[in-house]
Amino acid sequence: MTRKDPQSGDRLLDPPRAEKLPWCAPTIRHSDDIVVKVWDYPEGTGKVRTYVWLENSDYLVILEKRKGRTAKALAFLVTAYHVGGEDTRRSLKRKYERRL
Repeated sequence: MTRKDPQSGDRLLDPPRAEKLPWCAPTIRHSDDIVVKVWDYPEGTGKVRTYVWLENSDYLVILEKRKGRTAKALAFLVTAYHVGGEDTRRSLKRKYERRL
């Protein structure tokens, strides 16, 4: 699991992200738990993404709903990562406040 280095642009190992990789499926399965914040947010691209945030554990899963071959809507994993840094937390809180 990697992240982009803001100075060099290189991909660097992201140990907290790698450690929390096994959390992805349980976070989605237990998204109705009171400690999990879940909301839909309209991105600038026009796509609506679902954010699943374990705020106290600094872990985020982002899903995107798409229509499958049947009329049934499916959710695809966009990304999942360790939320590091106060700027990222503030950004997520703003998105939560502006949720659909």
